[in-house]
Amino acid sequence: MVNERGNIGQTDKVNPLIRFKCDKAVQLLRYGTFDIPDVQTWAEKAGVSRRWLCRSMKVVYGKPPKIILREMRYEKVVLLIREQGLDAGCYATAVDAGFSNDAALSRFLSSFYDTTFTKLKEDIVLGRIRVSFVWLRNMPKWETEGSDW
Repeated sequence: MVNERGNIGQTDKVNPLIRFKCDKAVQLLRYGTFDIPDVQTWAEKAGVSRRWLCRSMKVVYGKPPKIILREMRYEKVVLLIREQGLDAGCYATAVDAGFSNDAALSRFLSSFYDTTFTKLKEDIVLGRIRVSFVWLRNMPKWETEGSDW
């Protein structure tokens, strides 16, 4: 439900214009993750200040933009592995998900998800983990070909 700090459940009290701008910013991130390495760049591309983006995302979604960016990148990595299966390579997946190289992807997975690319791929292919998609669950069909969600 609604709490006094303005977390995600407070949809009825959020200014509709702020919600609209936040939704647009998320769509921009969703389709342009390759060009958005950090929150500052995301704010610039969305045409808002970094401060506005941080405050507004926290009110509308209950999460700071750096967490949203992190979660969306992880979902893209998982999606790519699911689509390519055993053929998924670390470098190709890294570049397709917006990382500069395979080492950057490896650091990301190790730091935030306590796994390696090989382990993640194995777990996904063998069905040992089930990822709950938050940001990419309603992607158009052409962007999710091969996925079963």
